[in-house]
Formats: sequence, C-alpha cells, structure tokens
Amino acid sequence: LNGLSLYYQKIGLITDSIKVITRAINIAEKNAPKHPLRPTLYHNLGYAYASEAYASSSLNGLAEDKYRLAEKNFEISLKLRRADEGLDSVITYLELANVKIYLKKFDEVENILNNSRAISDKKLGANHPIKSLLYRRYLELYFHTKKIGNYTKVFSELYLLISNHANGTLSKNYSVSKNYFERDINNFYFLQ
Repeated sequence: LNGLSLYYQKIGLITDSIKVITRAINIAEKNAPKHPLRPTLYHNLGYAYASEAYASSSLNGLAEDKYRLAEKNFEISLKLRRADEGLDSVITYLELANVKIYLKKFDEVENILNNSRAISDKKLGANHPIKSLLYRRYLELYFHTKKIGNYTKVFSELYLLISNHANGTLSKNYSVSKNYFERDINNFYFLQ
C-alpha cells in the first residue's frame, strides 16, 4: 500500500494517495504496532497532506487545515524514529520545517532545523548533499523573518557546499548527479 500511495502522489492523485496510506497506517497500527515501516508511513502521509495543501494554497482555510495534518503526521513520524535517527529523520525534520514555515510558526523552525543539522553532521557527515536542502530551509526561514546576518551566513555555507561538490573536492565521499544542486541554485531567496 505504501508503494501504491507513492505512485498515486507521483501521478497527482493526492486524495487517493491519502486514502491508501491512511489504510496502510490503520493496518499497521492494528496488526503490527512495532513495525519499522510505521515512521515512513506517517512521513508519507504528512508529505501527501503537505502536497495537497500546496496545491490548494489559494483556498487559505483548506490549505491551512492540510498543513496542520501534515505537521501532525511528520511529528508522529519523528517520535517513532527517535531510536534510529538518520537520513530519514533529517528529511522528515526538513519537511516539518517547511510546513511550519507555511504555517508561520517561525519560532519553532530554527530548533527543528538545528536538530536536523545535528543529526546530519553526526550520522551523515558535515558535507552530505542533504545539507543543501537544510540550508535552503534556513534561507526560507531567515528570508521570512528578515534576519539578514543569518541569511548571509547560511547563503555562504550553501555556496561553499555546492562549490566543493561541483569542483570534485567531496566526490570521493559523496556521489551526486551533475544537476543535483540545480534546484538549490535556482531557488535562492533575495532579501529586499
């Protein structure tokens, strides 16, 4: 069911994806409450709700409700992952931070990003490519909160990370496709 849910998300059938993943969660909770896939199921449900919210962002009330459901499911996923934090936890923290930015819960976002960064540095390495998404979330936060000094510092860190990967300095440790950082380069936030 998890795979079917992901397929539905990929082809844009978000409502169907939510139904299928909710069914998978109900089965897991009833029959296998300690199953290791549970955190992933909750993450994927959160992601589906966030996708639905983003798609309906012009309908503020509906979008906000969906972002709150996404937030709730990402938080459940993180609670379930506490004993085994790694790349999946980092990704869930980053998605939760994104949702909280949309909900304008800026005071919570920096702690979430700091937790993600600590796990990333400890478990994945200081120069893991996922850090580009982490830096992008920091930039989004500092853009919205107008923290120019913090924004500039993170912008420099992101630039160094991308440069070091692009020139091959980090290629012995990490293998990334040629256009891996294209989205990060094209999505910088410029303060006015």
